[in-house]
Order: sequence, then C-alpha cells, then structure tokens
Amino acid sequence: MTSVLNVDTIADKAGTGPVALTKQEALKCQFRTSGTYTGFQAGALNASSLTDDGTGDITVSFTNSFSTNTYSVATSSVSSDGRIITFNTIATANCSFAANTDAGAAIDAAMSVHVAGDLA
Repeated sequence: MTSVLNVDTIADKAGTGPVALTKQEALKCQFRTSGTYTGFQAGALNASSLTDDGTGDITVSFTNSFSTNTYSVATSSVSSDGRIITFNTIATANCSFAANTDAGAAIDAAMSVHVAGDLA
C-alpha cells in the first residue's frame, strides 16, 4: 500500500512558525558562479549578492546571516587548470573565496558552493 501526503504548508504546533529540523542538517546556502563573477547562476539559495574583489577573489553575502562563523562550507571547481578554491574570510553575513591554479596563480574560476550551519 502506498501513502501520499499532500500539504500546502507545514508549521510548528502553534501554527505560527516553521518546523524545526531535528537530528539532521540541511543546506542553508548554495550557489554556483561562472568564471566571470557577474552574479549567481540559477538556483541560488540564501545568497544575496556576489562581489568581484579581483582576479580569483569573490565575496558572497547571505540573504539571512548565520548565527556564528563556524558554519561548514564545501566548494568545488572542475577544470583542467587544476583550480583550487580556498577561504579568505568567514563571517556571519558573508564569506570570501580565492581561486588559484595548482601553481598558485590567481584565476577566475567557476565554482559550486554548499553551506550548512545554523541561521541567526
């Protein structure tokens, strides 16, 4: 027998707020950039703006800030140039990234980023 649950909204017991996730963690921000750093590709979540700080260097501001700067970030960039993505700064309202080749030269790189942690 198959069960189906059809709902428009799920709220807390009082009906006044969202349901809390327990014993699990969900992505709180995700975005993809092109190598030109002119904005986000379609499907960004909780990412409000992207600032091009120079070759291979960007700052991403969050729509909703994190409660602390200890959130977890996973990045990737696929390229034959061996691009490596590192953090410059991590703050509750934004974070910045640097992209480099294997040889350490700064390079504008397309990247995909997932962020997990508690929102403020």
